[in-house]
Amino acid sequence: MTPAIQMGSAPPDVSQATPHECPHFEGILEEGEVFIWQGRPKTGIVLSFNYVPFAIIGLLFAVFAALWMISTFQRGSPIWMFGIIHFIFGVLILVSPFVFAPRNRARTRYALTNQRALISSHSHMCQMRLRSFPITKDMPIELKKGKYPSVFFGPELFSDRSMRSLNGQASGTRKMGFELIDEAQEVYDTMCEIQDRLS
Repeated sequence: MTPAIQMGSAPPDVSQATPHECPHFEGILEEGEVFIWQGRPKTGIVLSFNYVPFAIIGLLFAVFAALWMISTFQRGSPIWMFGIIHFIFGVLILVSPFVFAPRNRARTRYALTNQRALISSHSHMCQMRLRSFPITKDMPIELKKGKYPSVFFGPELFSDRSMRSLNGQASGTRKMGFELIDEAQEVYDTMCEIQDRLS
């Protein structure tokens, strides 16, 4: 198979990110390991069907809380203030794909070596988290085409204490991979080539 990205070549510039935002992949390469590609997910607002259940939940929380606060306020009861928490919670769910998900993507960087797929992310406390996925012959590599092309290579359990999903999910089981990248086809072909060499 002809490599889609030249093996062993210097990785292209990931973006014009500041040093604070750019992940520090330096010093993590093992013997015989070289970078092939580096990239980052698209930033901005990305809407998908995965957001629909969260939008419904957030809308129900916000509307119910608003109606309850109005009702209790009209009766002259001070307990209407307790509805503010539920209202804010609903609104946060609604705005997550417009605020939190884009921020997560802006703090995420990808790298592919001849041995591993790497995902680096920064938490809200500016702590870097690096995920390493060794490329094996049994690794499931999936190419997602369309408006938001991505390359997936395995599931991962995650919670709200770990990196949030790039589409806004906070917990559960999700596919891990290089999401929302323009070079998805080339990266997929290269990963398949690396995998073929292991057979």
